[in-house]
Amino acid sequence: MLSFSKIVKEELIKRKIVHDHNLIYEFQAMTDLLGGIEILDKQDLITFTTSDFSLMNYYIKLSKLLFMVTLDSIKIDQSFIKPYKYYTVLIHNSSNIIDKISFYQPKGINFVNSLDMKQRISYIRGAFLSCGCITNPHSKNYHLEIKSSSLETILTIQALLNSFDLNARVTQMKKRYVVYIKSVKNISGLLSIIEATKSYLELENIISQKNLTKTIHAKMNLEIANEKRCLIKTQEIISCIRYIENNNIILPDDLLVLSQLRLEYDDMSLSELCLKYKEIYGQEINKSTLYRKFEKIKSLATN
Repeated sequence: MLSFSKIVKEELIKRKIVHDHNLIYEFQAMTDLLGGIEILDKQDLITFTTSDFSLMNYYIKLSKLLFMVTLDSIKIDQSFIKPYKYYTVLIHNSSNIIDKISFYQPKGINFVNSLDMKQRISYIRGAFLSCGCITNPHSKNYHLEIKSSSLETILTIQALLNSFDLNARVTQMKKRYVVYIKSVKNISGLLSIIEATKSYLELENIISQKNLTKTIHAKMNLEIANEKRCLIKTQEIISCIRYIENNNIILPDDLLVLSQLRLEYDDMSLSELCLKYKEIYGQEINKSTLYRKFEKIKSLATN
């Protein structure tokens, strides 16, 4: 069974794409996080390494679409590091690609401010595809994160995310830096922003179901708690009435009628007892009046 992270990534990879200058920033983010630039035989070489076969093919697809890279310029190496198989894409003769992308430009707030909204979305999408992860939405806690060994890259991603008010935060785990989002509302918002529409709708549906379940459980717990409180109150009043009877304490007529009614219908709530009183005596009595009269009976017994 695919993880939710994998489902989101598969949706993004399989979406229909056309040549769009903004996609360059998606390609750049993927290269920033999982690749780099090397020099081999005095020629620039772009590399990209992943254990995800679909992501490897998508990276190659982007390079062809954006930069007209031909198959004879691409080499794929494979390596095995338990338990994963890794694919490394090598793009030779890549000077024209490097000229179009600001690989050497320092990242940070100035880089973020230089991008328009669509370019920011594209970079975020590429970062998530490369190193992003979302917890199973059926789990108790919600969490989305993107990891990198570069603090500069993580701070850049944080600034990009927060330009959409997603309250992203940064922490360090061993030798890697992590930018993360905890709020389910913001995680849902991110999926919408990067155009993972099906995953966004699935998450919203799960959230709605969980909220409905919580509401039902809360209501049930409240009803149970109320019933328990009513039962305790009823037993207190009945005990007081029996004490009054055993000690020959004289009650006013109205309290005597109600005490007999309470003993006879000891399983009824106050609301039900009001209806029973009207049925027997043909007179209205409300819960507040009934409650006050029972409290009066209780005070007579305890005093």
